[in-house]
Amino acid sequence: MEDSEWNYILTKEGNSNFILNFIKFGMSNYNLNTEAFYNDLSIQLEKDEEFKLKIQQEIGALLLNLKIRKYFCDENIIEENNLISVFTSRISKIVLPQIDDDQSLNSILNTLFYDKKYLNWIQKVDQDLWRKVIVHFDLNQESSIKLWIEQLEDVATILMDRIKGGYCDSELLRYMPTPLYNQGIFNTLESYVKQISEKKDFSIPFTNIEELVHECDQYLSDILMQKDQKGISLKITLKVNRLKEQLKRLKDVLNLLYLNQTSDASELVSFIITYIIQLYAPKNYIREQLSNNLNLVTFMATYHNGQTGENYITKTKLGYYKMIESSSMGGFIVAILCFFKLYISSCQLSPFIEAMGYSLNYAIGFSAIYLLKFTLATKQPAMTAANIARTFAQGNDQLQTKQFTILFSRLSRSQFVAFIGNVLMSFLIATSIFIILKHVFHLEVVSQEKATKWFEETSFPYFEIFWYAAIAGVFLFISGLSSGLFINRLRYSNVINRLYHHPVLKMSLSISRRKKIVQWFEKNAGGLFGNIVLGFLLGFAFLIGKFLGIPFDIRHITFQAGNFAIAIGGLGYNISYIELIKGFVFIFGIGFFNFFVSFTLSLILALKANRIPLKLMFPILKAVLQNFVKQPFYYFYPPSRKKE
Repeated sequence: MEDSEWNYILTKEGNSNFILNFIKFGMSNYNLNTEAFYNDLSIQLEKDEEFKLKIQQEIGALLLNLKIRKYFCDENIIEENNLISVFTSRISKIVLPQIDDDQSLNSILNTLFYDKKYLNWIQKVDQDLWRKVIVHFDLNQESSIKLWIEQLEDVATILMDRIKGGYCDSELLRYMPTPLYNQGIFNTLESYVKQISEKKDFSIPFTNIEELVHECDQYLSDILMQKDQKGISLKITLKVNRLKEQLKRLKDVLNLLYLNQTSDASELVSFIITYIIQLYAPKNYIREQLSNNLNLVTFMATYHNGQTGENYITKTKLGYYKMIESSSMGGFIVAILCFFKLYISSCQLSPFIEAMGYSLNYAIGFSAIYLLKFTLATKQPAMTAANIARTFAQGNDQLQTKQFTILFSRLSRSQFVAFIGNVLMSFLIATSIFIILKHVFHLEVVSQEKATKWFEETSFPYFEIFWYAAIAGVFLFISGLSSGLFINRLRYSNVINRLYHHPVLKMSLSISRRKKIVQWFEKNAGGLFGNIVLGFLLGFAFLIGKFLGIPFDIRHITFQAGNFAIAIGGLGYNISYIELIKGFVFIFGIGFFNFFVSFTLSLILALKANRIPLKLMFPILKAVLQNFVKQPFYYFYPPSRKKE
């Protein structure tokens, strides 16, 4: 590379323009080989004293005026707002980045790296390569390094003040495990920070600070672990996450201050540059930010569902037969709901009123199934996924594989027998009711047109039917999630205790009666809420499709079985055995999509909420498949205890 070409870097003076020229020159002449570029730059700095002097002047001018306080205090630390505000804030920073005519680090970085190709290129430079180049800048003589250190000391003080104010927040005090537990560790950390940033005393080993930060972080984790007793809100979750991120940032800043005591300027600057780029790199990744904030909240839901889900997995032959009985009774109720829905559709109501009627029909029916302790097969996946997710976090790989295989085989046969009970009973009861209404009361139950439509979509289904079944699976997942979140909200708001001590109830009911009421409410409120949510989601689905003009509706295995029975009756039972068998095959196909979508979404959420890598699931699923090939019968019928 000719000397004149290197001088292109200096054609535009002035801070960010200079650095941008620097990056553009490297990208255009060295493509992706950043190491070759910086090696050649080092050689050029060694042989061309005039070029080196100009580079030093530009770098010195940049460092001398650079404002880094706000960047280190705030960048990539979650805003203490609701989730929507966090999301819109991130979006606005991407669409309209903060670029001011000043020397703030945030403004300069947004100018340089708004185009991600520049960021991707500069990220390829590692710390050793930065140091190799920076050593030629003679930064040991620059007063700007001292200004950087002073700003970092201010950052440490600001972060400590924010942390101290945050952990004393009135909303967090209710979670304090013991009255004085938190006071000592946070006060000690504050004294350490003051000793370092104000007195310039580095006699405390950095390992002591790391241990203390870890203790403070553990205290914040202990707050979150009280969710099962006291519940937790999204606002509290965001506050705790913010404090955790501030603690980590404080530790990193203190580490830089300690590094300044033991390293030369080139090593310090290379370390700071690497750290700054690491902070900036995930800036625009909204998915990661939202994902991190939702992890703890979703754990509340999956924890509750995991407890409830134990009732949906049969372990013994007795439990298996009880599941047949329970699911059959669930199918019985669904068959009745099919006729109510058919009646609502025949009343020529407006679309909204019709959707409301469907929703109430579903919600009342599902709530009745829940309160009577019957089983709706498709409710199982969302309730059992958290249970399954926890097996991934236990023991070594062999133990995980064995536990998961046993649990999955139990879930498989429980789901299978629940499907059988739901479908057969729904079909038989719907057939019986149809016969009574048609031949005893001489009513026209269903029109020929509707009977033909229902029969054809079951025996000769088109793709959209399975798409509708998948939509129903999503709604089943949402209902399971909403149930857990509702229970968590009750705990957080202390609703049970407030209900027990309600003045009206105190005046009108005895203590024992009030206890029974609140115990019943605590036990059933979450389940009822989830079933009501599911009812309204299913009921309004067709209205969304009509309003938007898109294929959007639902199909549910148990309701499809009831509708199939009504359709056969409406056609005068004039069908072949082949068509009947095909109908049942496709009904179970609908059930598969109901189950697969709901279970997959619930399992992914449960794994994420428990911070378990998704990739851990695949080798275990392979082992399950191998086990199924060896012992397929056990996935449909329970073995003896010794054989399992």
